Amino acid sequence: MELAESLRRAGIPVAFILGPDEQEQGWRIPDFPVHTPESLLELTALLCRSRAVVGNDSGPMHLAGMLGVPGVAMFGPTSERQWGPPGLTFVTAPLPCRPCTRTTRDLRCPRAHCLEAVTVPMVLDALQTLPGAVLAD
Repeated sequence: MELAESLRRAGIPVAFILGPDEQEQGWRIPDFPVHTPESLLELTALLCRSRAVVGNDSGPMHLAGMLGVPGVAMFGPTSERQWGPPGLTFVTAPLPCRPCTRTTRDLRCPRAHCLEAVTVPMVLDALQTLPGAVLAD
């Protein structure tokens, strides 16, 4: 939410895309548009209309990369070299213990501190490097 607020203050429109898991968990995103695509075609259309995407290592991020949508993917315990969506910029925390898992099934940390250590300024800096930079200098 802090990243979304920072982008909005910079005049960048922000919207969220929630999948079935987030919907089942009852996620609510106040004060921002929320999309809940019901098909792959609808998700594809939403991504293609985006100036940029930001998210974790997920199916929609891989799709965005394959579609050529600029974006920033955040990685914690898994390896961006192994799992990084093609065409996207990656942000990771510089912790010596990461990456610590191949698939997260064997994750030993009770909390993924390496993902929590990815900061809003880190993501904003990465957004600045994208082609047709989303943020003005």
